[in-house]
Amino acid sequence: MSNSSEIERCPRCGSGNIIGYRGTWECYSCGYKFRLESITDYEKTVKRFFPLHDQEPSKKEKTILHQELKTAKNLGGVAALIGFFTYFISPFNLYFSSFVDFISLIMLLIAVSKISEIFHEPKIRSNYLVYFLVGLFVIFSDIFLEEAFIYALFFGFDLDILIQFWTLVCVPLVVGTFFLKRSYEAIEKRTGVKSFGTAAILYFIGAILLFIAIGAILIFIADIFNIVAFFSIPEKG
Repeated sequence: MSNSSEIERCPRCGSGNIIGYRGTWECYSCGYKFRLESITDYEKTVKRFFPLHDQEPSKKEKTILHQELKTAKNLGGVAALIGFFTYFISPFNLYFSSFVDFISLIMLLIAVSKISEIFHEPKIRSNYLVYFLVGLFVIFSDIFLEEAFIYALFFGFDLDILIQFWTLVCVPLVVGTFFLKRSYEAIEKRTGVKSFGTAAILYFIGAILLFIAIGAILIFIADIFNIVAFFSIPEKG
């Protein structure tokens, strides 16, 4: 049994009703389970949420934290939903679809950055930022390749078009989704929402297999899990 005298309160809700075993703690007030590498890591988390470590956090402090998490949840969910609708827009207007994708990416970056700040986990934001930059590159690459794809629809795909698609879209997506996977896995660990981990692995495998149809299907499914993941974040997690 771990010494709970060192870990005095839950880093989420601030309750002292916690119990630990072999380095893993569980809060019996909110149900949150957490595992920290060190007491210092724990203290950083608590001080981020509740600066007055020696006192029970006020109702106002808890309300602010829960509101921040709720904002990140709703912003991320709406952004993922907006991005999903580009599947139905792109066949009619690729430029508008790319613009919507751009807005969705920015909203998701804000949501993920807020989650990173709430849980005092900088790697959540830093890894997602890499994916964000790669995503921007891919959006502009899609616009650049539009005329080539239209030509290919009428005259057939040639090797040059396939090479351009592979180097400007497939390879960058594999790199980007690798960092997205790391970011989402960290979010899953902090929130307990397993849909983040599922979406992450589907995005990564889908990017690897994008040169065949199954890759696009996996990314489509990943987008659905992405929506579910954000809207499943417990507001009082």
